[in-house]
Amino acid sequence: MHSTVVVNRRNLRSALEAWHVVSELGESELAGLEMVRDKVQHGSSATSAQLGLFLQSELEMALQELQQTYQLASGEERTYYTLLIERYLARRSATAVAGLINVERTEYYRRLNAALDALASILNAKELRLRSAQAKASESSTVLAETRPIFQVPLPMKDRLVGRDHLLDILKQGLTIGRKTVLLGIPGVGKTSIAIALAYDPDVQRHYSDGVLWANLGITPDPLSTLKLWGRELGVPMDVISSAPPDVLARRVHERIGLKSLLIIIDDAWDIDTAMLLRVGGINCHHVITTRLLDVAVALADEDGPFRVEELTLDESITLLSSYVDEGSLSGFGISLESLAKASGGLPLALLLTGRLLSQAMHSGMERRFQSLLQALQDPSERLRLSVPVGPNDGIGGTSGQLSVFAQIAATEQVLSEEAKRALTDLGVFLPKPHSFSAEAAQTVCDCSIEAIDELVAFGLLETKPGDRFMLHQSISEFARLRLSDQTAWRRMAKWYADYSEANEANYIALDAEWDNIQYALNIAQDRGYMSEVLRASHALTPFLLSRNMSERAYSLLSETLPLCRQSESLTLLAQHMVLLARTALHAKELDKAAQTVQEAVSICSQNKEAEHLLPIACEIAAMVASTMGNVEEALQRYGQALESAQETRQVYLIPRMLVNMERLEIGDGNRQQITATAVLQPPVWQKAFSKVQTWLRIQPKLLSSSALRLWVKGVRLAVTGETAGGIAALRQAADEARGTGDGEALITALGFCSLLYVGTGDYVSAERCAVEGLPLKEFAIFPRSVGFLYSMYALAQLYRGVVDKANALIHEGLSYAKAIGSIESESWLKGMGSVIWLAEGDANTAYQIAFEGVALSQRSGVIDVLPYSTAMCGLALTHLHNYDKAWQYFKESVTDVSAFNDVWARTFGWICYGEGLLLAGNINAARESLQQGLDLAERIGATPHAARAQMALAKVALAAGDHGAAQQYANQSHQNFVRVGDIRAREVSWWTKDQLGSITGDK
Repeated sequence: MHSTVVVNRRNLRSALEAWHVVSELGESELAGLEMVRDKVQHGSSATSAQLGLFLQSELEMALQELQQTYQLASGEERTYYTLLIERYLARRSATAVAGLINVERTEYYRRLNAALDALASILNAKELRLRSAQAKASESSTVLAETRPIFQVPLPMKDRLVGRDHLLDILKQGLTIGRKTVLLGIPGVGKTSIAIALAYDPDVQRHYSDGVLWANLGITPDPLSTLKLWGRELGVPMDVISSAPPDVLARRVHERIGLKSLLIIIDDAWDIDTAMLLRVGGINCHHVITTRLLDVAVALADEDGPFRVEELTLDESITLLSSYVDEGSLSGFGISLESLAKASGGLPLALLLTGRLLSQAMHSGMERRFQSLLQALQDPSERLRLSVPVGPNDGIGGTSGQLSVFAQIAATEQVLSEEAKRALTDLGVFLPKPHSFSAEAAQTVCDCSIEAIDELVAFGLLETKPGDRFMLHQSISEFARLRLSDQTAWRRMAKWYADYSEANEANYIALDAEWDNIQYALNIAQDRGYMSEVLRASHALTPFLLSRNMSERAYSLLSETLPLCRQSESLTLLAQHMVLLARTALHAKELDKAAQTVQEAVSICSQNKEAEHLLPIACEIAAMVASTMGNVEEALQRYGQALESAQETRQVYLIPRMLVNMERLEIGDGNRQQITATAVLQPPVWQKAFSKVQTWLRIQPKLLSSSALRLWVKGVRLAVTGETAGGIAALRQAADEARGTGDGEALITALGFCSLLYVGTGDYVSAERCAVEGLPLKEFAIFPRSVGFLYSMYALAQLYRGVVDKANALIHEGLSYAKAIGSIESESWLKGMGSVIWLAEGDANTAYQIAFEGVALSQRSGVIDVLPYSTAMCGLALTHLHNYDKAWQYFKESVTDVSAFNDVWARTFGWICYGEGLLLAGNINAARESLQQGLDLAERIGATPHAARAQMALAKVALAAGDHGAAQQYANQSHQNFVRVGDIRAREVSWWTKDQLGSITGDK
């Protein structure tokens, strides 16, 4: 106990005059008051500044009490608060304050002294109460609260905490004072267990030496009871604990904590206000908050956001189960730890319950009980309801009674709106995590608003995924299915994915993205007899399935729905079905089935006006079947029939492809005259088409469909002359045209060149999409270097997004394929562009060797469009190896090749590489000129990554010339451009700028 200090007019005036200098305030006589010293952490010493802050806080509260006491008074007392505030805190002169309250100067001094006396009386009364309480507490447990650490945490779980070591290490590193850690996760994922583990960690306990405060909130929180418990531990007077409302008691608890070093854990927060009320404590405290609600987590987290707690991996799940029961105990029952782990979906609560119950059953010695439990674990309805008894201190966060996964999820479900409850139930028809589904699919299948879906996300029952997609944990999915009584959700799902398949029939990227869901919906539709949906989906999906080598699946779907087509009154539907069935049988090499089916298709189309538009395709397939079976004459006859029917039905776009196939057949049979004498080739339109075919056959053995060809040529012409936007638009239109006609040859060619432009403009996502769609069609490539385009651009997109391993893998995969098909064109492209990756990784020797091989292959194959890139890379690699003389030869060849080819993109690349080489050699002025040319061209054609690269090199040139301002400006521009396109090289610019210029880039 400190010496008694009595507040009087003199020492109070002295303290108020030192108000604005807290260190002086802390040295004043009033800093010895118990109300001030009581705020100092037990066992610690406080600085003058800290004492000043504590005294300032007490004076503020006393001034507020003074104002409240006299605010309704009618006499001079109502001026007391104004006098003190204006004189000492606002530092106004006596004359100014006297004028403010409209009194003479003599009266002003009298009232000021009276105000000081009134404030002193308030402070003395509070000091007396505190001393009295301390005297009583000296004989009670309150003193104990000041001398030993507080620890209010539930007992540690007896179950092993598996798979969380790395997570706990990360969380421990983040337990910095004055911050918050918010753990977000679905019910049963182990948030509470992690919080308890933190509280019992020896390192954490040493750091937070005054202990741990714990609050379990739940769906019906009682914050007042928690605050009372905390207050008793902290020595808050009993009269305050028993009578104060929550907000007042929270403030008193906060005051009692003062500078104590406490870890404060608020578990299972369901609303923001309650959690905020319990966020007491000073600068030496850290708060850990766990919640299943997204909105609560986001509102309470720091700027870094909440920390999402994920489920355990399969290996971790097996490890946890093995701590209860060994694999050998299960061997005689046809079940494994792995299958039990998979059934849990990695949810720690489900694994804990499974393990505990299995252990109990095994130790009971009753095999029947053990076997019965294993059977129950195979049934979701029983598995979810399996429970174990728990008490309030059983490491589950304050819950008592029977603990089950079902009860945990049901606790959240009960607070949902009726629409959200129905939506949750209907979501049970979807595949669980790791599969995902779109927002549109969720709304349609659940027949609900997007607000209902968002509500499920907010309450932690539905997880989000980039691209406006959602995932449902396996346990929540099983919970939903248990409630699913309305079967219309299954039908809505089957219909939605059939509609989706039809809408995206030619968009293989879209079909790939949803393939798991489509296949699942098809299985559901087949099992439940929704055959109209199966029929629609099978027609839409057949081309896609064939492109993915799933002919057996396509044939199965078409065969299963054939009876439905035969029952239909639509001959068009039947004919279309038979054509698809024949095409699928041919793809699967089931030639007899294909011949039989296509014959029926030809017959239907020939005899029925409504189906005659399908006759050219049917005849073409019949020709292909005959050709595959070695019947050349029959194949030629069928092609003639196909050409004739294409002419009659005005399906001109089919003719070039048929002519090419006939030409191949004629060449293979040694008879080159019959095709030109075919009667159907006499009209001018066919003569023109055939002339185009013959021209292209002299260049390549395959042919683009004519409309896509014109667009492709236009796109390439625009692109190489620098009209990038127009070039991309034309090439995308060419790709759309090719998809519409089902022409894989045209599609991969258009996608190949599109990928080049996308990488050049920094649209790496679109470049990847082109590759993902185009590479499965590589066997159809007219120009084999299209495959090289796709592989190399896909690799560069990965490189510039920071996925170097995948970039390397794609180059190697592309080279293997190019060698396998003997495509020198593709190999030259892959080596020319692959050298970029090796140089980026710092391997200049390999980069030069690869680029040199690319040059040789390019010259050998006559593919001049890759030559400037390969020669430029040779020069750049050699400058890294300090072989400047040879490097300049390559750079000059590169620029000469560029001029001859007149490709503005290659010219841009060449000048920038040349400038970087000159910079490495120390030729600053020449480097500046070369780089500026490259930058001007890059900006003109919209080549953002090239522009950023040139700007970075120019920054280095400016720094070498001593112009720090220009260096900073170029570096900022480079960083902004790289950031704009999501290029990993933005980091390199930041590091260089900070290291070389001692600053940071302007755009993070």
